[in-house]
Amino acid sequence: GGGPDLAVTAEREAPPFQPTSVPLVVGFGLCSSEAPRPGQAKPPPAPPGLVEAQPGSVYSGLFREACKGGLCVCPHGGEEWHDMAAENIVQAVEDGATRIGHGIPALATPETGLPASVSEKLEALGASSICELLVQRGVALEVCITSNMLIKSTEYLRYGGPPGRLLLEQGVKVVLCSDDPGMWGDAEGTCMHRECERALEAGVTREQLGECMATAFDVSKAAPADVRAQLAA
Repeated sequence: GGGPDLAVTAEREAPPFQPTSVPLVVGFGLCSSEAPRPGQAKPPPAPPGLVEAQPGSVYSGLFREACKGGLCVCPHGGEEWHDMAAENIVQAVEDGATRIGHGIPALATPETGLPASVSEKLEALGASSICELLVQRGVALEVCITSNMLIKSTEYLRYGGPPGRLLLEQGVKVVLCSDDPGMWGDAEGTCMHRECERALEAGVTREQLGECMATAFDVSKAAPADVRAQLAA
């Protein structure tokens, strides 16, 4: 929520700030409100010191610089349903993202609210849907079942089923995440164990769940030898 100016400073300071053999900064992300919520004329006022919601395109130049600097680009995109949700996901892919937080509106079609402008952009990129674009580029989505349910970004009826399962069925790389257990509290039982249970309850198979775990290592910035060791375990 610090806005583009703070993001510029953070991005430019990150690559040189590696004083040990183990990198201390490996990725560059972005989170906070992406646009007004449905029914709002504009985003709610930002807390002191922070900026109001802005589309991901505002940060495109920074993400592309981060890629050139060898950083993993992993912004949020489409955390909540709004007119810009799908556009933000596509924009993140264009900017070099290897992982996108949430991304549930990747399932959107023209019949379920995909804007015509996004369909046109997808056609120009050689994809018929956002899911196809994600598969083509090998971009993973960090799906947070409990979080998405609580902020109502999943909109199950909109897509015809549990989003995590539908994304897997379309070949999209999916990583299960707990998002922010400290925010949701113990009442919801938000932890990785519970997220796995909820995935199984939503129809994800145990084989698919294993694929999600393997994908988590595969799309991380861990050293290749460490990834191979964990996948073999």
